[in-house]
Amino acid sequence: MKKLTIVAKAGGQEHTTTQTVPQGADYAAVLMAVSSMLNTLQAAQPQLAFEELHVAVEQAA
Repeated sequence: MKKLTIVAKAGGQEHTTTQTVPQGADYAAVLMAVSSMLNTLQAAQPQLAFEELHVAVEQAA
């Protein structure tokens, strides 16, 4: 498995979330996971306007 960590800066605050994807996931699957994670953040706080976005991919433990 691969662990995705997204750090989105919005309103001067950083919001971090993680998700795992299968080891053999192609870039489209990773992008879909990132999109899903951003949608989750946006749904929780609709007023968020993202200023920065950082995505890290690493091996899950």
